[in-house]
Amino acid sequence: MKTHLKQALLLGGFYFIVSFLLSFSESPILNTIDNGLFVALLATVLVLTFLKPLNSLENFQSKSPNISTYLISIGWAAYFPVFTFLFGIIYGLFNTSNPMPAVSDPVFDNAIKIIVVVYFAALIISLITATVIILMHSKKFRFPHKAKTK
Repeated sequence: MKTHLKQALLLGGFYFIVSFLLSFSESPILNTIDNGLFVALLATVLVLTFLKPLNSLENFQSKSPNISTYLISIGWAAYFPVFTFLFGIIYGLFNTSNPMPAVSDPVFDNAIKIIVVVYFAALIISLITATVIILMHSKKFRFPHKAKTK
């Protein structure tokens, strides 16, 4: 199961980088490609969940462990839209007192702002954590030795 999770996060990291690069353009064709890649990502993760790990991802992890560590660390960000979609559905279900909500709901707007701040903070923390992991596994990095006391 650990291998499946790492590979799902690795795929998420690949998708996150590609999606990030495609987001700089406002072309509807690139937006459609990005949406298609997201559907392909979810389909691949479903296949990965029920089948054995993918050999191509295992080869990539063994050949470039540092890049894999970074991609795995930001891989959760690719699945974040699914969770925000679920948040919107749950908020809509609990906010059924007004069948026609206003265009701008201050509670929902503040919740979205908080979610965006937490998203970017978690992304930065993920990259810092990946850097620390790579440094700790590096042969050049050594912890300072404590002075021996008598």
